[in-house]
Amino acid sequence: MPREAAHFDIDAAGLQDMDLGATAESRELLLNDISQSQSRSRSSHTAVHMSKVAFLAFHAVALWVATIKLEDTDMSWWPAFAFAFMGDAAALGCLVASWFVSCPYVKLCLQERQPKVGVDCPSILTDIFPEIILAFFGALFMIFIFVTEFLVFSHLTADGGTSKVVGVNACLAIIGLVCIIHAVLLRPQAALFGFVGLDIWVTLVVVHGTRDDSSLVYWRFVPTAAALLLFVVTLAAQMRSAAAVLRRPEKVLRSLEVLALCIAEVGFCFLTRAVKEADTFGPWSAADSTSIKGCASWGFLVCVGLLGVAAIRARLYCWELEFKPVSFRQLQTVAANAAASPRQRGSRTLAG
Repeated sequence: MPREAAHFDIDAAGLQDMDLGATAESRELLLNDISQSQSRSRSSHTAVHMSKVAFLAFHAVALWVATIKLEDTDMSWWPAFAFAFMGDAAALGCLVASWFVSCPYVKLCLQERQPKVGVDCPSILTDIFPEIILAFFGALFMIFIFVTEFLVFSHLTADGGTSKVVGVNACLAIIGLVCIIHAVLLRPQAALFGFVGLDIWVTLVVVHGTRDDSSLVYWRFVPTAAALLLFVVTLAAQMRSAAAVLRRPEKVLRSLEVLALCIAEVGFCFLTRAVKEADTFGPWSAADSTSIKGCASWGFLVCVGLLGVAAIRARLYCWELEFKPVSFRQLQTVAANAAASPRQRGSRTLAG
């Protein structure tokens, strides 16, 4: 009987060790799953940001190729619009991906019955779900932009008639209106969308006013040059206001971003001058075959500036993931100063 009891105790101890080993292994697997899910918590925001970078980069190249077409009248419009269409497709793909890439983290939060899991992870209620909803409308907006660009391409490659011109103008007016609404209702990047929306509307008014006078065609480029200049000034002001929370590498990159926009602004101003000296309707008529000399070089300068902005924006976003967004750091600084003020007043009172 004692031997059987001893044997039973040994078997029980062995089973307990096996259970502990299995529990430790399953716990490690669970922790790995949680860690992987948390690493996907900001994937939706990353996909949305990359959509903007891809859209800007491809359309910068499209602008350069379009200026080459304006200088070489034998060239087709298709290469320029091919880059624009690729930019639309890349941005649309990123926006659609943003609907799903954070699903593992969302599933983890639902399993834990918590809006967020982890101190540094975003909330699915205030961060992820609203961004997915905005990405859905952004995808619809991107489809509308593609349709507009296709109408412009059809107008430039064939005689579309008055009805197609009216359709293009109506689509551009809607795009400008949506950008202005975005700037009014949503604070992030309000200056960018506001300037783009106003630029489109003012340009449409100028185009309507100069459609019968080829000597005034260059005025159609002036609103874009003015909007770009205002955006440069706004960006410089924002960088100055956030200087207290920016790290040295961020300050350097943001300064380079302003410099890249200045390069694009200079190139666009000289491009406007080239159009003025050509005294032609340029791209505004499908039947026009007048070459605009020198605009390809200035278009390349604009392209380099915008590509620089796209690359810098992608790098700045990587740093924001590591050091928190600038707006969040500014809010932390304001909260810390507000909390320190009563203590300072109290210490002064006690000292008095």
